[in-house]
Amino acid sequence: MKWYLLVRNDRAVANPLVVDEEDFGGIDPETLTSGHPVVGWSREALLRASRSEDDGDPDDALQNHLGLPVFSAPLREALERAGVVGGIQFLPVRVVRPDGDEIFGFAVANITECRAAMDRDRSDFDSFPEDYVLAAKRGAVHRVRRAVLNPSALANTDIVRLKEYPQRIYVSEKFRRAFDNGQFTGLSFSEAPLVAQS
Repeated sequence: MKWYLLVRNDRAVANPLVVDEEDFGGIDPETLTSGHPVVGWSREALLRASRSEDDGDPDDALQNHLGLPVFSAPLREALERAGVVGGIQFLPVRVVRPDGDEIFGFAVANITECRAAMDRDRSDFDSFPEDYVLAAKRGAVHRVRRAVLNPSALANTDIVRLKEYPQRIYVSEKFRRAFDNGQFTGLSFSEAPLVAQS
């Protein structure tokens, strides 16, 4: 099965809505890139576009200043119909235009499937040095130029964050097909190199 790096803010509508403010009711946005479920999500959580020049049509994968996957209801329904159901916690979020009008049906896609799938021998990346000031970061991946994935670490899921570098999200062929077949907007997909299986 093929896997793809999720490329956000791509294949967008001509004049997209871009949100640049958030209020998640005390939840740190960094929590949403950790690969862990969120407890205590506020029903009043919101994303807002503050500038009139950013007030356009929302993509199905909403453009936002946090770089989070935020999916429309039709996109979520298409993924569910395709059987892409595990590894995502959908957190409803109010999307508000600069004039205060609300757009309904969006949810932050909190990716809770986090796997050590990067083959370090074949990937191209930088690590924090062993004398880095924060001991917990020493030896951890700092930047990835090219990740080669181990397919055996991707079994029984269709979307993952890399445990080695959670900023990167990868999706399966099933996810990509559901998105492309539905002609949704806001994401593109870059095929990921995989370790050859013997």
